[in-house]
Amino acid sequence: MKIKLSRHPRWTFVAYASVAMVSAGISAHLNAQSPQPPAVTVDQQNIVLEGTVDLYLMNPDGQVDGILLNSNTIVRFPPHLSEQLIKTVSPRDSVKIDGFTESTNTIHAGTITNLRTADSITDTPPGPGRLPPTPNLNRQRLSVSGTIRLVTHAPRGEPDGVVLTDGTIVHFPPLAGQDYSNLLQPGRPLAATGFGTVNSYGKSLEATTLACSGSQPQTVPTVAPPLQARP
Repeated sequence: MKIKLSRHPRWTFVAYASVAMVSAGISAHLNAQSPQPPAVTVDQQNIVLEGTVDLYLMNPDGQVDGILLNSNTIVRFPPHLSEQLIKTVSPRDSVKIDGFTESTNTIHAGTITNLRTADSITDTPPGPGRLPPTPNLNRQRLSVSGTIRLVTHAPRGEPDGVVLTDGTIVHFPPLAGQDYSNLLQPGRPLAATGFGTVNSYGKSLEATTLACSGSQPQTVPTVAPPLQARP
């Protein structure tokens, strides 16, 4: 498109303004045809509740990183406070949770209080200069099967693990959870292999294969393979 500009200053200004308006209109049209992805928000709400501890939740490195209440409510807590949490509450203890909703049926606790002993533990960051935890080099190869008791979720709501009825915890990336979301339902069978830990607090593994509802085992997509896993 060619626009002839007048030598008169006033008409020159009008011509340039017209070009700007046309450009703006084209840009708006293109933007309308290319919608932007919606922003992801997490509705976090403060919450206080009471319940009874059913079992410890544990990560594949063997650190207790929360508790499961008998109401199937998941209570998350930082793994660097694992030892203090174990000393404060035990299965069958009545507890009070003060925290905020993190995802589906999941609470991140700011404070956990044992109603029997009145002892409590508060979420605090690691001390200054403390190095981040190193990967557990003693993860062992595990193979588990059972019935899904409940599905755990990442902060954005994607499935990222399950708790079986025998208390075994199976972890997997949210990407895999999205692929199996229709099959990951309470009451359905699940089998998994992977690498993790078995100790007095439970059994937990990071899955490398999953077989949901009797399907053939499928390889779980992972960001990185387990480090120095023991055969």
